[in-house]
Parts: sequence; structure tokens; C-alpha cells
Amino acid sequence: MSERTIEPPPPADDPMWLRWQEKAPEIYERIYYQSNPLVAAVNLSGHRLIEADYPATTHFSRVLEVGAGSGVHLDYVRHGFDEYLVTDISASFLDLARQRHAGDARPIRYAVADATRTGFEPQSFDRIISVYNLEHLPEPHRVLEHWRDLLRPGGVLSIAIPAEGGIPWNLGRFLTTRRSFAREGLDLDYIIAREHINACYRLVSLIAHYFPERQARWYPLRVPHPHLNLVYAVNCRRPAGG
Repeated sequence: MSERTIEPPPPADDPMWLRWQEKAPEIYERIYYQSNPLVAAVNLSGHRLIEADYPATTHFSRVLEVGAGSGVHLDYVRHGFDEYLVTDISASFLDLARQRHAGDARPIRYAVADATRTGFEPQSFDRIISVYNLEHLPEPHRVLEHWRDLLRPGGVLSIAIPAEGGIPWNLGRFLTTRRSFAREGLDLDYIIAREHINACYRLVSLIAHYFPERQARWYPLRVPHPHLNLVYAVNCRRPAGG
């Protein structure tokens, strides 16, 4: 008789990480969008910048937002649409998004979905939106390929990411959000080290490779460099012929 191998149980995760996972839906929007006007202005800049090209006269038939969190970005969408699909991997965040837009008469739907493998058919969206999401995702080159495949020819991918690693971003975190997290009993440096796995300058290079046709903006300076800015925002177009 062969001897059966018993696999050891997976190690328990760090208590700090589990605490953050539990508290994130409760405190994320409060810390990043409500409690400090300066922090809110920086974070809202990404939402505003990618919408600057699309006034109310613009129309996208089918829109997908990935990693939508509590639904902040939809507040800044001015263009028309036939369907706007709000997705996040967290059902708790999606519940907050539903509550936030409960009175919105626009054609909005909600679905739990993994931004890296959405499960949607290729060429099924006219616009895809990702705000402060790509820096979290493993194998971002594969993610960009997936999002590009989901776009119809001529469709738009809109991305905003923090200029992580730059002096302004690191100084801002030291002076603001790190203290806010500490008051919640959380170590922001540890959380960011686990969550923000992709550096800004690498993501900018990947985006440029997969989307040669794009309109990029930096905040607060126009100089295109992460060491001088806080946020990178870009609207990319899938070529009409492919």
C-alpha cells in the first residue's frame, strides 16, 4: 500500500493584512476622498483628467469600469452611454457603489468581476475605465492585453494611476495618509508594499507599448515624469483596424 501524502495547511496570513481586508470598504473612501481636502484633490484629479476628453456630447454605447470600488468615478462621467457596467472583485465595495448611485436614472449595472480575467467576450465594449487599479494587478502586460481585446476597434481604454515612487507622492503619503492609517491601527507602508506591486514608470512604458495612440496627462505638472507629479492619466485608443 502506498503511503498517502498529507499536504500541510496554508500558513495563516498576517493579522495586519487581514485587518486591512476587513476594514478597507469602511475606511478607503473616507481617507482618500473625504477626510483631507488635499488628499481628496489629488485622488479626484485622476477621475477628472480621464474625463476631460469626453463631454456630454460624446456617447459610448457600452462601458466597463474595472476595480470600481465604491463607485466614485461614475460621479465624473459626463458622456452618454447605453450601458455602464460597474465591476469590482469585492462584493462589499460593489454594495457601496450601488448605494452611492441608487438614485441615478442612467443605465447602470453591477457585477462582481476580476479585472484580470473579466469573463466578458472580446470586442464587447466601447470604453473601459480603470482608476487606481492597474498598480495592484499581477502581470500588468497580460491585463493590458486582456483589456485591449475587450475593446471594439476604435474603443477607448482610460487609465489613472498614482505616480508612485516619485518624491511628491512619497512626501505626500508621509505627511497625510500614513498618519490617517495609523489612527486606524494600520501600517500604510506595509499595506502599500503588498498592494502596489507595479511601479508607475513601468506601467507607463507598458501602456505606451500596447497603445501607441493615446492622450496622456500628468498632475499637477505637465512635465511627463513620475518624479515630478502625483498622478498619471491616459486615454488610449484601440486602432480602428485591429
